[in-house]
Amino acid sequence: GVEAGTQANEGDGLNFDDVYQKFGRRAKGASGQVYDIREVGAQPAEPVTLVCKIIDCTLDCHGFPTASLEAKEEALARATRELHTMQDLDHHPHIVHLHQWFQEGYTMFLVMHLATEGTLATYPFKIWFDQALVLITQIMDAVANGYTHRDLKPANILLSREGEDLKAIVADFGISEQGKTHTSRSGTQGFRAPEVLTESTHNNKVDSWAIGLILWDMLFGTTYFVEDPSAEANTINWGVVKTKRAMEVEAAKTKAAKAASNKAWSQVEELLRGLLLLTPNARWTVGAARQHPLVRNIASSVAKGLPSPGATVLTLTEPPSAAAGPSTISERVCLGNELKSRKVSDVPDSSDLSLAGASTSSKRKREVSPSMTPPQEVTTVDDSAPDANRSKGKGRRR
Repeated sequence: GVEAGTQANEGDGLNFDDVYQKFGRRAKGASGQVYDIREVGAQPAEPVTLVCKIIDCTLDCHGFPTASLEAKEEALARATRELHTMQDLDHHPHIVHLHQWFQEGYTMFLVMHLATEGTLATYPFKIWFDQALVLITQIMDAVANGYTHRDLKPANILLSREGEDLKAIVADFGISEQGKTHTSRSGTQGFRAPEVLTESTHNNKVDSWAIGLILWDMLFGTTYFVEDPSAEANTINWGVVKTKRAMEVEAAKTKAAKAASNKAWSQVEELLRGLLLLTPNARWTVGAARQHPLVRNIASSVAKGLPSPGATVLTLTEPPSAAAGPSTISERVCLGNELKSRKVSDVPDSSDLSLAGASTSSKRKREVSPSMTPPQEVTTVDDSAPDANRSKGKGRRR
């Protein structure tokens, strides 16, 4: 077998197929295909513990062969960047672990450990309130590393188990960059920030936006944002938060439980508002969001092996029906065609949003809490050199 953590011998003449056999395609995306794999000679009855992402750089984003040498080299550069990012961040408990890698011409093979519970997009069970808060805290921890992921979405959040607890693992760093700004319209439909849609200059706050959307998806089981300029779904419906909070408070049995439930949902709403501000300059960074009291309390409890704050007092109920539509107190903003014709800096943040259903002459603005000021970001420095981390992985280039 292959021992994890040893340096590969580039001169041993082995290719991927000499070491592993693949079967059962697990996923297919623009940047590659993922297969279950076993070591050559392993018995079919042995459990699958490894997967391989195979990136064929001779194919375009639609899966068709490309004759352009420039396109192949660009695709190979992206695959190499993903490899290096995984090597740099390999030590992190919430980032996918690279077991081994191979390069054969314009094809890259990234061997990784299997996430036993699939992805957040395919997880078949309800994500409970306390689970969602723990998972989003882990995702924040994973991306607060100097890199901008640029494609955070439920399908790129792998899930495994530690005992009875779910654990989030961030994957797919194919379009990530370290400390750069961009103008390209990268990312996945439905999870791209407004400044990406308008092809404005953007930075790591696109990850903040995506994390807000992922939290929304876990809490309510519904898509928050649809990239259709004419769609009614392009709204920020804070009434959903208010409605579910009211249901939780009502379901709590004691006065103390109701108070705790109300406080927890108030903090969740505040966190969502900070992450989902339309104006990038006003939007919280991931580092600032990690300093929010709710996130800090959860991180502290998890580190101590304690239940999540509020997990024992919240009686969880089903999310409100989407068919009910926005309530009269919902705050909404439609991006629409107007957004596409304006710079994102011109779009009001959520403190400027009027309440839905109010007439033009009697618009009411939401009351902005002083605590909506972004929490002060605490910068931590990793003393380990990224280049040194790359030597930990095993790889061979042919």
